[in-house]
Amino acid sequence: MTLTRHPKNHGTSYQTRFAVATGSVPEKGDVVQDDQSTLARGVEMMAAFLEKGREIKLADLSREMGLTSSTAHRLAAVLLQHGMISRQGAGRYGPGLRLASLMSGVNAQNVLSAAARPLMDAAARRFGMTLHLGCFDGEMVTYLVKSVGRSPARAAAFTKEGMQLEAYCSGVGRVLLAAQSREVQSRYLGEDELVALTSRTLTDRNALLKLLDKIATQGFACDDREISDDLRCLAVPVRDSSGEVLAAVSVSTDWPTVSTRSDEDIIEILQTLSAGISRNLGFPVQQKAG
Repeated sequence: MTLTRHPKNHGTSYQTRFAVATGSVPEKGDVVQDDQSTLARGVEMMAAFLEKGREIKLADLSREMGLTSSTAHRLAAVLLQHGMISRQGAGRYGPGLRLASLMSGVNAQNVLSAAARPLMDAAARRFGMTLHLGCFDGEMVTYLVKSVGRSPARAAAFTKEGMQLEAYCSGVGRVLLAAQSREVQSRYLGEDELVALTSRTLTDRNALLKLLDKIATQGFACDDREISDDLRCLAVPVRDSSGEVLAAVSVSTDWPTVSTRSDEDIIEILQTLSAGISRNLGFPVQQKAG
């Protein structure tokens, strides 16, 4: 079974050829409405093998995906033919050599940075702000992208891409922590004494847990001079294609500085920026009306 284009099908889409090759037509129990949904199911199946990273019973996977056995076998046959999966026993499959080779050179942080940098640079130029994008790297927050506008925050001059900082006292880190389970939050805060970087740094564990609940509800976090006496940060989450929070983007401002923008204005700018980055990562963010 091949995906070669026959002359009479010249101009047909890859989705169409994928559907023809797999023979995926609506069957009882399937929700195969068009070429796009057929291709989407193939991608979902490939992603399942990649995420699990081990042998999977095709029967189990078909139940998880809501596919009939025949459709699952047709999709698997195409993925097998193209090296994306490998057969590892009767009815059992695992990641293929081609899938492994394609992913071996891909760094998730590089993908995230590439999706965010153009939008962040444009926003920094437009609004004259200092922006940071950060994600967890182990138990530390790592700045992946720093974009500086025409009026950079002087207090943020010390930050740079690749720099790491604690999560409990930073806006970016608090957004990331707020998206975690209570078990993960408690484990992160641990039992060792939390260091106060300034006189305003919140170090009480119970107070921090309550703050994380508030951040999860309101959708943004603030670091009000808790890393440096002259620096304030506001941050909002960035989501991946599944809706999970994988990063946060922030605005850093000097204090005290008379700003023409309120916190509400800055949060709205950040939310618009975050929506653009999340869309670049596959999250179906709803466009605002008008």
